[in-house]
Amino acid sequence: MYDPLTSTYSFACPHERGGRVAVSSFRLVDTLPGASHPAVFRVVYACRCGDEHEALVTHEDLDWAPLGLGRPGRS
Repeated sequence: MYDPLTSTYSFACPHERGGRVAVSSFRLVDTLPGASHPAVFRVVYACRCGDEHEALVTHEDLDWAPLGLGRPGRS
């Protein structure tokens, strides 16, 4: 999901392949109702195809992966 070499997320686009999305392209991050562990977020992002798409991202991928820390509480 998160690529530390390019600092981008891999999200699917219905119009083109290999959608890489920078955090600056995120338009909305919203917590989904339900269990808080693991938390799941709905992300609306501006895609290179010109449309806005939605993706589901876990707390670990959204908050911990960009820091290079892996999963919290694990070594």
